[in-house]
Amino acid sequence: MQSLDTHVIRQCLAMAMENKMTFGETVIKLRAIGVERYNVDLMGETATYYSTAGEVYALRRGPKHSASIAEDFSDTEVAQAVKEIKIKQIGYPEFLQRIMDAGTVSYAVFLTGGRAIYFGRRGDYHIEEFPR
Repeated sequence: MQSLDTHVIRQCLAMAMENKMTFGETVIKLRAIGVERYNVDLMGETATYYSTAGEVYALRRGPKHSASIAEDFSDTEVAQAVKEIKIKQIGYPEFLQRIMDAGTVSYAVFLTGGRAIYFGRRGDYHIEEFPR
């Protein structure tokens, strides 16, 4: 059984925050260490990673941003932020701010399923597909 390499997870997050690693590159690295999915709680500033072997790793990312997350969820604004990060018009820190401005309180990325789901305060959601 492969053990979850938490160093790689921390490195991926740090590089993404510095705009030195794209989402696609992150997906490749996380899959290589056995991550099947992860959840990011923007209000609680935590990211939780789940491996195919059943391991779980939670990472605290800093102070809460709940005051800066919009009350209303905008599917259109989330989709636009996703589009812009895909074509490298914005980096990851700006992407996070944009989806929070669009009312996203958390998102889940399913690496083996090829989709990311962004959630609002009232259960609203937006689904983005990506290559498996």
